[in-house]
Amino acid sequence: MGGARITQGERVINIGSVKAGQKVFRTINFIVDSVTAGITIVVMNGRELDYHHGERYDIVDEEGTLWSLTGYLARNNERNFKKIEYRYDPDEPLPLDQQNIQPGMITDEKAKATRAAIEEIRKTKGEISDYEAIELLHNRIELFIRTGIEGQEAIDILWQAREMTRQKGGDYWKNVEKIAKGRGTKFFRYGNFNNGLNSFGHGNDAC
Repeated sequence: MGGARITQGERVINIGSVKAGQKVFRTINFIVDSVTAGITIVVMNGRELDYHHGERYDIVDEEGTLWSLTGYLARNNERNFKKIEYRYDPDEPLPLDQQNIQPGMITDEKAKATRAAIEEIRKTKGEISDYEAIELLHNRIELFIRTGIEGQEAIDILWQAREMTRQKGGDYWKNVEKIAKGRGTKFFRYGNFNNGLNSFGHGNDAC
């Protein structure tokens, strides 16, 4: 059980002799993703019941509902998938609305990194939706490929182009080029290298 922390009970439980037909129950409490749960190991005729048949671990969630381990993990995957950071892979060249991400495919570490990046953008750009922040993060890769500009400067250029496109219209990436060259950029590669989004505000975020 990776990521589980025992909160009550022993790591090693010694069980004495067990008579034929006798069941022995030992319980420990542990935390999975900050949810307190109980594990019950059942021994019959001196043999633990087979985990792969879903009989070894039962989990009680924070609402007092009893789950099998596989059912509990599937439930958490579905809950997480409602959050945008679990529906976007920053290493995938396709934009968010074209990525074929399914529940459980994004690791917690990657999701946390995406969420941290979204919140970092909000520190400088104020109120912005998760979806718009994802667009900035995705197009930042495209801008780096086209110009070599990265980091906060890339975000600032993309943001300025976003506002220009909203207020004055025109092609989003041509506005990006104009702003980048106005900042002294010597070159600008053309073409859709990273399948970047062409404009902002066309996607619907279900979060």
